[in-house]
Amino acid sequence: MTLPQPHEIRAAIAQKLLANNSLLALLASNPPWNDPDAPADNKNSIIPMSEIEKMKPMYIGVMAGPMVKNERVSYNSFIYMRVYDLINHDYIGIEQAASLIAASLDRARLTMAHTVATQIDLEQILGEAVDEAINQRYRELQFRLVVL
Repeated sequence: MTLPQPHEIRAAIAQKLLANNSLLALLASNPPWNDPDAPADNKNSIIPMSEIEKMKPMYIGVMAGPMVKNERVSYNSFIYMRVYDLINHDYIGIEQAASLIAASLDRARLTMAHTVATQIDLEQILGEAVDEAINQRYRELQFRLVVL
């Protein structure tokens, strides 16, 4: 079995989230993280966690965690998402975005190459926090990805 790569997982998640116009309306307009000279758009605010320093808030950072083998042909992976906003904003916008992400992804099926079926399930939403490295507020959502 060929496992999906982290960038393929992030792309499948982004496709689900991009279909949610209410979520996109909450996000800032940013250029693509990998093409800073391209036009800015809200759709560009769903990014790999490693690129968050390039974005203006509000945006969503996505990180694929470890992939653990369950049985002979199934795997669990963990996905971490953070919704970031400015330090001087309250958490209301973050809470709205987190709620829309949870509604879009919990128990959703994702389409990826080299898989029979992939489902993502919400595990938990962590408490309010501040990322001191970039001085921004965030909430983290944690998902389990089951891959067959």
